Amino acid sequence: MDGWVSIYRELTEGWLWEDKPFSKGQAWIDLIILANYKDAKISLGNEIILVKRGSFITSELKLMERWGWSKTKVRSFLNQLQNDEKIVKKTDRKKTTITLVNYGLYQDIETNKEPKKDHKKTSERPRKDTTNKGIIESNIHISMDPQFQNFIEKKRELLSKTMRDENET
Repeated sequence: MDGWVSIYRELTEGWLWEDKPFSKGQAWIDLIILANYKDAKISLGNEIILVKRGSFITSELKLMERWGWSKTKVRSFLNQLQNDEKIVKKTDRKKTTITLVNYGLYQDIETNKEPKKDHKKTSERPRKDTTNKGIIESNIHISMDPQFQNFIEKKRELLSKTMRDENET
C-alpha cells in the first residue's frame, strides 16, 4: 500500500487508544506521534536539552506503562526497530532518547501545513473560467514513480475523452 495519512496527536486521547496491551503497529504509530514535530528545548533535572525534530525523550518504564507491555517486550521491540534502522535509541542513566530515522517521510512539514485561513471562503467563491486558453506546452520532464505516472496518464486520457464528449454534444 502506497501513500500516507496525517495522524493527529489527539487520536491518543480516545477510548480506542486506551485499550491495552498495544499491538506492535500501534506502538510504532505511538512513537511517531510522540516524536517532536519541530526542535524543542526541554528541562531535565538541572539541564536544558535540545531535542531535535523526529526525536523525543522517554524511558522504558514510561513506554511500559503507556503500551501495557513488560520491560522485556519494550526493550525487545525497540531493539527490533533499531536493527531494522527505523529508530536510533540512546540511553543513559537519566533518559532514553529515541530518534525516528525517516521522520520526514512520516511527517513532512510542507505537506502537513494547515489550510489557509480563508480556505472555506476561497472554495466557496465563484470560479473563473479554468480552461487552458493561452497555455503553451513546454518540454518539461519531471521524473516520478511509475505507478503514479500510470495513474496520471489514465486520468489524462479520461479527462480528454470527457472533454471530447462534451464538445460533441
